[in-house]
Amino acid sequence: LAELMMIHRETSITIDETVKQMSTMELKMENVKKKLDDVNHTGRKMHKTLNRLLDKRLI
Repeated sequence: LAELMMIHRETSITIDETVKQMSTMELKMENVKKKLDDVNHTGRKMHKTLNRLLDKRLI
């Protein structure tokens, strides 16, 4: 019984650590997603600005 309790405790600790790691990874992934959204937004703004400059240059 003592051995089973020890195995259960070790398993619980491992599960807790895994859950914490997964939470950390989720936060990091969300942060990366936000940064990619910012990069895409900046790219779209640059594209619009370049198009406006080209349009003015052609007139």
